[in-house]
Amino acid sequence: MLHIIVATFSEANPIINYYKLKKNIRVSEFEIYENTRKKISLTISGVGKISSAIATCFTFFKYGQKKNSLWLNFGLAGNKELKIGEIVLVSKVTDNTNKQKTFFPFFLQDFKIKRKECITYDMPNNKYNRSLSDMESIGFFYSANKFSTKEFIFSLKIISDNEKEKIDFKSRKIVFDLIFEKIDKIDNFIKKLTNIKTTSLTEDYLNKSFKRFTKQYSFTFSQQVALKKLLKVYLSRKNIVLESFYNKYDNADCIIKNLKKFLNYEI
Repeated sequence: MLHIIVATFSEANPIINYYKLKKNIRVSEFEIYENTRKKISLTISGVGKISSAIATCFTFFKYGQKKNSLWLNFGLAGNKELKIGEIVLVSKVTDNTNKQKTFFPFFLQDFKIKRKECITYDMPNNKYNRSLSDMESIGFFYSANKFSTKEFIFSLKIISDNEKEKIDFKSRKIVFDLIFEKIDKIDNFIKKLTNIKTTSLTEDYLNKSFKRFTKQYSFTFSQQVALKKLLKVYLSRKNIVLESFYNKYDNADCIIKNLKKFLNYEI
């Protein structure tokens, strides 16, 4: 299942509208909308990293404490240079009040969306820089990371303000229109997420493949790290086993080089 965490109803409304999500009236702690047929839930967390973290935890327990579901934080963000309306995938998130608290999403495929670091602030940030700025991402990642693996946790942002201009955040129509203009790209992104989850093989299979490679060939520690990343990418994209790679090459270095070439993927 895909669980979407959004700070405000204004930001959530285009998603609710497009996916025909219905409000779960049995829940009072948070506003939750869902489409069980499409296997999507959306929780409105409220503004701020603590609210986002709590909403993520609540959603996990509300939906049966199922490990390794898909998680998506969606909403508006500011940036110094990007144009209003641009869609951006968060490649790193940092807490502005605690720089050591940092998360790096792990991308199994290229989503064809611009990537940027995001810094989460405790208050609205008017000192724009090259990073995205929001108030929720770090709380979301901090919680979701407890319940799922990094390749299933994402944050997608729409630029709402920059150094030169900003939208009227109080206008639900302006916010709705800004997001809905990108709904096709959002939907395409979500479909790719679902595909990752559907085709991604189990950790058990991944570990068996990893052990088979490392038993047959001598890998250094850094080569083992690279191999595991490449196996995750391979197994997420392919519905076939790795038999063609097991006995084809002479050494670990050749295996890694050819896996990277085959996947067109740089670590």
